Amino acid sequence: EIGFQGNWRNLMVLSGYAFDPMKVLVEGLEYGVSAEADEEGEVTHSVTSSIIPNAVVPSDTQARALYAAGVHTQMLEGLFDRPAVAVLPTTGGLEATSVANPSSRNLMKLYGNHYATALRDAGMKRPLLDGQSVNPLEVEDLMLDMADSASARAVSLVGTWKSLQARVGDSSPISFIDAFALHSQLAYAEKVLAPIISASEIVEAARAAEEGWEDASVQFMVEDYENAYSCGRPASIATPLRRANVTDMTWMFTADTEMRAALPFYGTAVDGVLCGNGADAENEQFFASLSIPESASFLEMFDITPPPASDPAPYKLRILSRLTDDGQIEHGVELSSGEEILPERRHLPADATVDEWVMSSDVIVGEEEEEQEAIGQIRSRRLEDGRVEVGYITIADRTVTPRIRYLPSEMPVGVWFRSSNVNAPRPDDS
Repeated sequence: EIGFQGNWRNLMVLSGYAFDPMKVLVEGLEYGVSAEADEEGEVTHSVTSSIIPNAVVPSDTQARALYAAGVHTQMLEGLFDRPAVAVLPTTGGLEATSVANPSSRNLMKLYGNHYATALRDAGMKRPLLDGQSVNPLEVEDLMLDMADSASARAVSLVGTWKSLQARVGDSSPISFIDAFALHSQLAYAEKVLAPIISASEIVEAARAAEEGWEDASVQFMVEDYENAYSCGRPASIATPLRRANVTDMTWMFTADTEMRAALPFYGTAVDGVLCGNGADAENEQFFASLSIPESASFLEMFDITPPPASDPAPYKLRILSRLTDDGQIEHGVELSSGEEILPERRHLPADATVDEWVMSSDVIVGEEEEEQEAIGQIRSRRLEDGRVEVGYITIADRTVTPRIRYLPSEMPVGVWFRSSNVNAPRPDDS
C-alpha cells in the first residue's frame, strides 16, 4: 500500500506593499493613506486629506505621504528585528552623525570620509612611500579603530530610533521629515556601520583563537559575513574616496592593494561596505512598491535625477531613383519598414542644368491627415560625366550626404536604384 500526504497552502503575490489605513503628516498637514489588495493581489494605494476629504492631493504631496506610510510600515515597525540592526551596539560612547539622504552617492561619501580619516590616523602613508611591507596586525588595528567610531555612531542612531518609536503611534502620525531621516539613518547603519562593526568582531575572534584566521570557527564567521554583506559586484575604494572629495587618494589606492594582500579578510570587509553603492536601486524598488507618483522634487531629495525623456528614434530611409520614359529621374524614399513614399514634386528634368541642385517637395509620412508630418526633402543634380548625385535635406535644413549616392550615366528605364541609409530626425527631434 502506498500512501500520499499533501500540505496545501494558498499564497497570494501582491503587486506592492499593502497595509492598514493610517495617518501621516506632510508639511504639518494630516493625510490618510491606504494600501488595499484585491482578490487578485493588485494593491491600490490612495492618499486623502484629513481636512478636506474630497480635495485633490498634489502628486508631490501624494509621493511624500505614501513614502512616510511605507517607511512606517516597512522600516519603523520591526526595526530592531532587522538582522543588520541587531548587530549594532546599544550602549557605549556617542558620536552624532548627520545623514543627508539614503542615496548610494551619500552613503559612499560618508564611508569615504570615514575610511580616509582612519587611514591617515594609522600613519601608513610614509612607510608605504618608503617601500615598507604592510604589517597584517596593523591592518587589524585599523579595522578595529574604524569599528570603534562606527559603534559610537550606531549607539547615537539607536537612541534616536527608540525615541521615534516612542513618539510615533496611533495617536501621533509619522511625518515625512521623520520618515526621511529614519530611512537615511537606517541605510547608513545597515550598509556602512553594520559591516564595519561585524568585521571587527571577526578580527577579535581571530586574535583570540589559537589558530588565528585558520581557526574553523573564524572561517565560519567569515563565511557568514560574506553571505550577509557580499553582493558579488566589482568594487573599488576609489568610488567612496572620490565621492568624499579626498585629494590625497593616490597613496590610499596603494594602501588598499597592499592591505588586501596582507590580510585577505580586510578586502572582504571593505567590499562588504562597497556593496552599499547599490542603494539607489533598492530605493527605487521601494518607491515602485508604494506606487509613488513621479515627482522631480521628491526624487531630488534622494539624489535621483529623473531620466530625460528619450528622443524619438529618427526615420531610417533610402532614397529611391529611377529613369522614366521621357528621360527624367523620378525620386522617392523607402522607409526601413519597406513603405515607399513619393513626394508630390519628385522629378529631376532630363535637361536640368549641370551641377545645379533640384529639390523635391516635402516627404510626408503618416496615413491620417492629422498624423501627417514632413520629414525632409530629396535633392539631386546632374554631373558633367552623365551621372546623377542624390542627397537629403532634413526638416531642420541639415544636409545629409549618403555614402552611396551616385546613379550611373546609363540606367535601365523603370528600375529603382537605392542610396545607402539616411537618418531623418523626426520634427520634434530636429
